[in-house]
Amino acid sequence: YGAAAATIATVIALLIAYTANRKLFPGAQALGIICMAPFVVPGIVLAIGIYAAYSRPPLLLYGTAAILVIAFTTRFLPIAYSNLNTMVAAINPDLENAARTLGATRIRALRTITVPLLRRGLLASWLLVFIPAIRELSSAIFLFTPRTTTMTTQIFDFSEMGNYEGVSTLAILILAITLTIV
Repeated sequence: YGAAAATIATVIALLIAYTANRKLFPGAQALGIICMAPFVVPGIVLAIGIYAAYSRPPLLLYGTAAILVIAFTTRFLPIAYSNLNTMVAAINPDLENAARTLGATRIRALRTITVPLLRRGLLASWLLVFIPAIRELSSAIFLFTPRTTTMTTQIFDFSEMGNYEGVSTLAILILAITLTIV
């Protein structure tokens, strides 16, 4: 769930940061403000709001992995956005304008010029979302079901039952996954 949330948050953050920095349409900077809004909402409140939004038709997602991915993506999107916003602002738009002058579309200029220059920033943003997402408990505790349990909710359950061997094992597993990926 953490990897999916990190990937989705990084892609959304890149698109919004690019749109806001290049002012592609009037009011594009408002997207950046909306993107940063989840930063001020506590994880528990965010989880309750996501539960209320996605527990009834037409988008009945409660009990699926998708609701956890949406919660983690929403919760950590501001981290990816703030990192990528700075990175996109550091790239001179004249590079893209030169490509557009030579006949490239805006999408092609983004794909062939901007994104390759942002490779390290994209990876850093992905990691900055992935690491807290795999250890997120406050949102997951309200949204998981027995079929969609996360390691953090399992650690919480083991701790409540006094199974400290299980807690230690899962904590070491989270640490090993994080160290391997980083």
